[in-house]
Amino acid sequence: MFKLSFIPSKVSWFVSPVILLTSQIAFAGPVFFSEIHYDNIGKDVNEGVEIAAPSGTSLNGWRVDFYNGSNSSVYKSIELSGVIASQQSGFGTLSFFAPGLQNGGSQADGMALIDDNDTLIQFLSYEGVIEATIGTSEAIGVEELNSTPLNYSMQLVGEGSLYEDFSWQLLSSQSFGEVNAGQRFAFSEPIPGIDTLADVTASDRVGVPAPGALLLLSMGLLGLGLSRKDSFLPQSLPERN
Repeated sequence: MFKLSFIPSKVSWFVSPVILLTSQIAFAGPVFFSEIHYDNIGKDVNEGVEIAAPSGTSLNGWRVDFYNGSNSSVYKSIELSGVIASQQSGFGTLSFFAPGLQNGGSQADGMALIDDNDTLIQFLSYEGVIEATIGTSEAIGVEELNSTPLNYSMQLVGEGSLYEDFSWQLLSSQSFGEVNAGQRFAFSEPIPGIDTLADVTASDRVGVPAPGALLLLSMGLLGLGLSRKDSFLPQSLPERN
């Protein structure tokens, strides 16, 4: 017969990769365009974009590439910087002005959000769709004209925490650097013990743990316990007569 016994063993090697993987999966937050302005009556003014993200998100090293729909190429780029502050429920915005944005027309124009690893995060366009080497843009379905009054801009409205929770509207008051009027940040699916993203520290990358990441976290905590000198691993041993 056999019975379950234990022998001392260290397993600290198990902990680091699990916790590292957990941190990479659990705390990646949504980052997206939240406001755009490119055309108005007379000389265009205050052209630019706004980025929304969980507070604590660093945009250092990120950039926005602006695309010309007539040849599907980049005609302008701006470097982003700064850390998102908490303006509402653990989310916030940063705005970046970009004079000289193209006005669409017979061909769409657009913008691509690129992170500090040169990864495409979002590719939007106005007045049509752009087919580019980085992919196909998503048309926002709202546009500005050379008759658009001053101080108007295209803004996301609605409630949620992801880009798809919101919709674009042309509003009469620009709100660059602030949460848009009619926009409310909130968890789509509440997480027990976390009422808002503000309850998670910025050092944790202020995101929402995914179910799979919670499992990995549990495994990591188990590994931490087993890494102590007095920890034991199960092993089958012959039972003494």
